[in-house]
Amino acid sequence: MNLKEKKFKIKFFILSLALFTANSLLLAQANTDPFPKIEEEIKIKEPVVKPKDPFLLLLAKKLSTSQSWLQKNFARGVGRSELVRLVLISKKSGKSLEEITQEYDKGISIKKIALAHQLDYSSLKKEAAALLKETEEEFKKKSKETPPTAGISEQNNH
Repeated sequence: MNLKEKKFKIKFFILSLALFTANSLLLAQANTDPFPKIEEEIKIKEPVVKPKDPFLLLLAKKLSTSQSWLQKNFARGVGRSELVRLVLISKKSGKSLEEITQEYDKGISIKKIALAHQLDYSSLKKEAAALLKETEEEFKKKSKETPPTAGISEQNNH
């Protein structure tokens, strides 16, 4: 064997040994995860249920519509007046709230949605404002009639 062949065999042996060692370390590391149950525990946790907004409950009754739909859309940033307008468009057009919401989510303005369903937007807007005002007044009246919860009157006296 000449010198070149010896150097080649030594280099090949060292490279093979390094690859084998690296592969063994990677496999050993992959099988010994110290926190395997944490991911499972995170997935099992119950979702946080937000308390129902009393105003939205009253609004749902006034509009004869789904309180969960109102709550979900209010939580994602749709304002009260927009919610009322979308519900009125749904009722007057005969389309489902989901269909109307899909149009709104595409970025189509409420005015354009109303016009697309052959509805007079200015009268719809007035009706929505009147309904919202009526609901707000009723809500204020009911909240004044409701006695304070334990501890609140004591806090106000200090």
